[in-house]
Amino acid sequence: MTSIYDPENKRFETVGKVLDHTEIKIVDYNTGKLLPIGQPGEIVVRGYLTFMGYWNQEEKTKEVLDSNRWYKTG
Repeated sequence: MTSIYDPENKRFETVGKVLDHTEIKIVDYNTGKLLPIGQPGEIVVRGYLTFMGYWNQEEKTKEVLDSNRWYKTG
């Protein structure tokens, strides 16, 4: 998330900062393994704001939430 107080280039050219009480990591899309800084991959997040799952769709939920509650953004 960005703030209205961030410079324009940060607001318009980045995804901003991780919110408080939220975790984020970049993983290999196929293996789920953590990637080194600077490597492209899939963003996964978890925290108080991550949803609990799709209503009555357990299989769909398993596609995007792993057993440690990491949400795969795709």
